[in-house]
Amino acid sequence: MTLTNTCPRAGRAWAPSRDRVGDGRCRSCLMSNRTLSSSGSIKPAILVIRFTVRCDRPLDLFICPSDAHGELLGFSEEHDHDHDHDAADDDDDDDHDHGPHNIDDGPVFITVAKSNYVGMFGPTEIEDSPAFGFGSFYYQSRVRFGDIADGLSNTLLVGERSSRLGGSTWFGVIPGVAEPMSRVVGAADHTPNHPLGHFEDFRSYHPAGVHFLVGDGSVRMIKETIDPRVYAGLSTIHGHEPVNVD
Repeated sequence: MTLTNTCPRAGRAWAPSRDRVGDGRCRSCLMSNRTLSSSGSIKPAILVIRFTVRCDRPLDLFICPSDAHGELLGFSEEHDHDHDHDAADDDDDDDHDHGPHNIDDGPVFITVAKSNYVGMFGPTEIEDSPAFGFGSFYYQSRVRFGDIADGLSNTLLVGERSSRLGGSTWFGVIPGVAEPMSRVVGAADHTPNHPLGHFEDFRSYHPAGVHFLVGDGSVRMIKETIDPRVYAGLSTIHGHEPVNVD
């Protein structure tokens, strides 16, 4: 897919054509987003592409009405925030190493249109190895239906994220902002709405859980109470875990 980019900072994105606009409802947003191609691949993958639209154009398709943070969000400049689990500081619960905080609490680097839906990277840290995700979307991913050995109905492709801990966008990876890759994909190393979850995790303002697009085209709410091992298994495409989205 070759498009024209009006923002010199644009990078990789999973978002589809700008011509697909939904009605803004949570389930409809995900279901009307035709991420699944009839040719058997998940298109477009996260890759370096160019857009015909401005990075500050809000699209109802990617906005959940439950998130009242506004259609445009200011992304903070990249700063030193270590997601590595430093052995010198590590303890039995590595959540103490980097607890919940808003990554956009610093000076605004760029203002972009938000998205409440990001691709599934898998259960590992995103910024550590952006090209080595175990989910459907990662840097330069080219995942096809046949690559999803765990089964389409048992694999989460896209999930919901509120803007409580920072902004996500449909536009693409923007170099220079804090946690640039995590703006377009999410990790499943914490269960949905986990109180100790980080920015890159999936969360919503819904009381029971988070909506996800599943590989078979359905949209399911994954409850906050899901077993972490089951949740991690649903986030991978070929982990061969015996799990079911139900």
